[in-house]
Amino acid sequence: PKEMAVAPAIMVLVAKDDLAAGSFVRKEDLKWQAWPEDGVQETYAIKGERAMEDFLGSVVRSKIVAGEPLTDARVVQPGDRGFLAAVLEPGKRAVSVPVNATTGISGFVFPGDWVDVILTGRFKLKLPDGEKPPKDDYTYSETLLTDIRVLAVDQAVENADGKVSVAKTATLEVDPKQAEKIAIGIEMGNLSLSLHSLAREQSGFDQLARAVGADPVESAENGSYTLDEEVYFM
Repeated sequence: PKEMAVAPAIMVLVAKDDLAAGSFVRKEDLKWQAWPEDGVQETYAIKGERAMEDFLGSVVRSKIVAGEPLTDARVVQPGDRGFLAAVLEPGKRAVSVPVNATTGISGFVFPGDWVDVILTGRFKLKLPDGEKPPKDDYTYSETLLTDIRVLAVDQAVENADGKVSVAKTATLEVDPKQAEKIAIGIEMGNLSLSLHSLAREQSGFDQLARAVGADPVESAENGSYTLDEEVYFM
């Protein structure tokens, strides 16, 4: 019997699941899928010509359905015009905070991650009637904000002198009131980031609870603080 001719297949980069507008593209969101050669368009990302890493960290302009090919026109890359406008939720603001290798979790915070913002500062204790406090000043840390999404990280790697220069700033998505708290926090002391579990952030229930402000595990109203004495005398 005569064999039927089969059109060769090309591996095209597609969405593994539905990607909502404004969401960050992660490695687990993508896959290579066989595609009939006669159906491949010039805008498709073809294996061997493009790398999956070309799209990681970008933001979806409009919804991409599972199995739909990714194209440069469907995403916005960090640094592109309109990047922050594409990723910001309605009513939210973008603010940048200074970080370093320690406060930025040594370069392990990336766009799309969720963090807490911790304020560390100092204060002087004044007692009535001229009483002298046990020491001149105290150091404290406080959870200033919880469940904050990272929009961008200014991370530069310099190999000229063999040293690595980690992020100088992290851009966070906040509401107007939270933006005011961060502005004051920068003046009061140092801000650092505490990374959330990725497994929790992928939970549909947790995402819904956070969206409606009913997340009891990570409630900003239940923020905690620590005094230096608790560290000294542990």
